[in-house]
Amino acid sequence: MIKKISFIFIFFLFLIKNNKSQCISCYDEGGFCMENINTNSTKDIFYNCRDGLVCAAKKIGDKPNIWQCLEPSQLNQDCTSDSSCSIGLICDSLSNKCLNSRFAGIGESCINNFDCSGSSSTCTYGVCTTEIGEKCKETSDCKYGSACNIANGTCKILNDIDSNCKLNSDCIFGLICNNGKCDSLFTKSEGDSCVQDIDCNQFENLYCSENTKMCEQYQIQDQSSTNCSLDNLCDKYHACSCDGNCYINYLLPTQNAIAYDPLIKCILENKCTWVNNIYSSNSCISRNCGKQLCFYHSTNIQDNPLTCGNSYESDNYCSINHSIKTNPNIVFIFLIIILISLFILI
Repeated sequence: MIKKISFIFIFFLFLIKNNKSQCISCYDEGGFCMENINTNSTKDIFYNCRDGLVCAAKKIGDKPNIWQCLEPSQLNQDCTSDSSCSIGLICDSLSNKCLNSRFAGIGESCINNFDCSGSSSTCTYGVCTTEIGEKCKETSDCKYGSACNIANGTCKILNDIDSNCKLNSDCIFGLICNNGKCDSLFTKSEGDSCVQDIDCNQFENLYCSENTKMCEQYQIQDQSSTNCSLDNLCDKYHACSCDGNCYINYLLPTQNAIAYDPLIKCILENKCTWVNNIYSSNSCISRNCGKQLCFYHSTNIQDNPLTCGNSYESDNYCSINHSIKTNPNIVFIFLIIILISLFILI
């Protein structure tokens, strides 16, 4: 298994996309963390690990329903899967040890095959390569600017900025298709068609409406006088807790643009491939954009009844990359100050 983005806030983003209110119980070490008890038609109770623990199999072969909250395994310590390992490490399926591996894309330096991110790539004379005639199994098997067409196992060359396109997937990672041309993120205006929020100019508080599939102004709903567990009144950036209140579970449009834009620009500038282990200290993204990646994930930290705390992995990654955590509230206040200053000048 390949370690994907594992910050807890992303887990909750997908967890809460349903019509029920969520009751979160935080377990200490040894607690069974994959249980989901449906108490009635309106509420789910989820058991999750407290901050600093991982939810993983204690023994190889354990089914997810008996996974437990465990201390994360460090470099060269035993593991059962990627979930066992601390951030930036991958569980090697042969040795069952957490290794700093799967961080190098095609054309990047390596010492052994485990350094190479792709399933079909190997380390040849110190460089990750894919053998001639070898079919790709994932995009990491392709060089920068290409993506794997899983259907036929070939690498498809993607288009750079200002090149022709029909879909977002025609453009290299970090660009969107805007009016038939590959363009930067956050460039579509109010009323333009969209597929995802980052198509829209989130700097101007736009988001992609799930109903109209158009960029619209985001307006936070007044939910102070209602019980969301009865009517599911939370918007797409909030989730309903079993206490009847809506809590933020994802960055609001403007907050996201401030945090995500510098990361994407850095990745594009350094031509980094989105490898399977971007959090490795040896990956192109961590080496060149570690500060920006730390900033992005730090802004996503939420502290409310929907979380069990989610700062441990961010703190760990940021300390390795010598970056400073930034609270999203500080970012938002800073933005307000800028807007007020511009208003005064006008």
